[in-house]
Amino acid sequence: MHRDKPIKVLIIGFGPLGLRLAQNLIDDSRFDLKAIVDNDSKKLGQNFENIEIKQDLIEVIKSDSFDLAFVTTSSQIEKIKETIFQLTKNKVNVISSCEELIFPLDSHPELSREIDELAKANDIRVLGTGINPGFLMDYFVSTLAKPFLKLKKVFYQRNINTNFRRSSFKNKVGVGMTLEEFETKKQAGHIGHVGFKQSVDMLAHHFSWKLKNYSEHLEPVMKESLVKGIDQKAISKYEDGNSIELCFMAVEDLQDSDRIVLDFEDLDVPMLVRIPSGINGETGTVSMLMNSAQKLLTLNPGLKTMLDL
Repeated sequence: MHRDKPIKVLIIGFGPLGLRLAQNLIDDSRFDLKAIVDNDSKKLGQNFENIEIKQDLIEVIKSDSFDLAFVTTSSQIEKIKETIFQLTKNKVNVISSCEELIFPLDSHPELSREIDELAKANDIRVLGTGINPGFLMDYFVSTLAKPFLKLKKVFYQRNINTNFRRSSFKNKVGVGMTLEEFETKKQAGHIGHVGFKQSVDMLAHHFSWKLKNYSEHLEPVMKESLVKGIDQKAISKYEDGNSIELCFMAVEDLQDSDRIVLDFEDLDVPMLVRIPSGINGETGTVSMLMNSAQKLLTLNPGLKTMLDL
């Protein structure tokens, strides 16, 4: 559906991702960035392109009208649920980079129902998206499989060179830590890729596979007694012998790349797809957020996933 007027949007969360999103929204005629909200008191009152950063979300959404909010604050759905509720009750559509919101129907069923019912009651749409999860290991794989009927196995290897990533990402994968520091942060849930379960759940839902067992594994990559990154994977097996294996390596000096192998009963050899230079997670996520907006606003209300777009 073509819109005669730009989509009126606000950003909630003005960290590195929110800043990059704002920089792209300003230059895109599809959008009219009207407000920015962040709970960091140090940012309160600062300006971006003559937009004052504010802290009180309710005050902001009561003071103007918005078509949609981009929420870029947390990877955990529990930490953004109140923000979603506030936006939905005030009739503002939501797109978020929250990894657990990509496909929360199985991992957070009760909260998913609550969001879906509230969104429908207020004629609002809620979507989680990003590059991974949200595209590469889930939606992209489901699209690649569509010309065939009998997919048996999914294997995905994503490699990331941490050298050129921001410090928060390096901390997330343990670069420069001792093994003891790494294990402490791992036990606290502060290390590693978030979203394997959501990617697996989206694929299983799409292919109507019934889960038999699921496991995740996370190990440090060491060099000279210091952590240089992580080797992480999720393995999921299903009742009919189908399987999904998702592998994620983020290590210093590793060549960026993505490699996908899909094994079909109706193909003599597996399908092999390579993205030799990979896809940047930060710029890719910003693009997914922006490029999903217009389509989302045309859908029926409720909690949506990328499979609905």
